[in-house]
Amino acid sequence: MLKSFFSKNTVFSFFVFSCCLNAYEFAGTYVDERGKALDAYRELLLHPKSGKDYRFSLSVNRGAPSYNSGQLVGELTFEGNRAVFQNNDYAWNDKGCKWEITMSNDVAKIRSIDASTYCGLGANVYVDGIYKLLSRKIPTHYTNGLGERIPFK
Repeated sequence: MLKSFFSKNTVFSFFVFSCCLNAYEFAGTYVDERGKALDAYRELLLHPKSGKDYRFSLSVNRGAPSYNSGQLVGELTFEGNRAVFQNNDYAWNDKGCKWEITMSNDVAKIRSIDASTYCGLGANVYVDGIYKLLSRKIPTHYTNGLGERIPFK
């Protein structure tokens, strides 16, 4: 009886742990420091909403000499390890902003789709990059361009 109790609880515990771990599998802070020599910096925050839905903040800075920058805040729904973001609020060229994010081995790869790179960011500032996991801690807020802490809701 004792053996049966432990094997059932072990299976149950594994199921609960697996369930909850997968629900937040992409949550955390990711950075792309490839332009570090120019003081360029890109940060992606992924906050779990429910299931495969996440809220995000993506801050990008082009670096020297202009230091143009921008920020996108929105929601993503993952299908497997991939999600697509699209926003036509800034569609001056009929393409707007459209990019995909692919998650693999603690890396978030973001690339623009269909030359839709106009996301309302600074001049010559793009979201494309390879963002490496910096922290698995679930972000509770992001900081906007005015330095205000905005909670993920």
